[in-house]
Amino acid sequence: MGSFSNIKEYIDLNIGFLEENYNNEDEKGYKSIYHFLKKEGSEFNIVDIKYTEEGIIKECFKNSLDLCFTNQEKYIYTEGYTITFGLPILHAWITTTDGKIIDPTIRKHEKVGSEYFGVQFDFNYVIETTNEKKTYGILDNYQMGFPILTGEHKKEDWKYKKD
Repeated sequence: MGSFSNIKEYIDLNIGFLEENYNNEDEKGYKSIYHFLKKEGSEFNIVDIKYTEEGIIKECFKNSLDLCFTNQEKYIYTEGYTITFGLPILHAWITTTDGKIIDPTIRKHEKVGSEYFGVQFDFNYVIETTNEKKTYGILDNYQMGFPILTGEHKKEDWKYKKD
């Protein structure tokens, strides 16, 4: 697979592959993480990004949740994809209530792509899910049977609510 310049292109490619090769209809949920992100995800402006370089490399889900604890009123736990070294990677970062990105994991010197694309999650939902599954990360939640994707966990429970 070559490099991607656009996360939406990557998501669409994977949706096309899944729909061509698998019949996994699910009327009450989402067929895959890609379907979920295409419907619920948003682009985040990389112009307003800050790399804290405080987190442990390859532990973005933990790093982002830990940072959320420091300012729960302003920091929003966000998961989706970013492009690093030309490849989309499942990733977590912080968005702020004023629209900025804070990434505690990726280092400034890494070849970070031009976009972050993901979903903001309710802080209490992230804490409850992390405690129940005993590991970090919300989207790739095979431990609990992908409850967001299946519709078991409702949008009003997991989605970040602006005041």
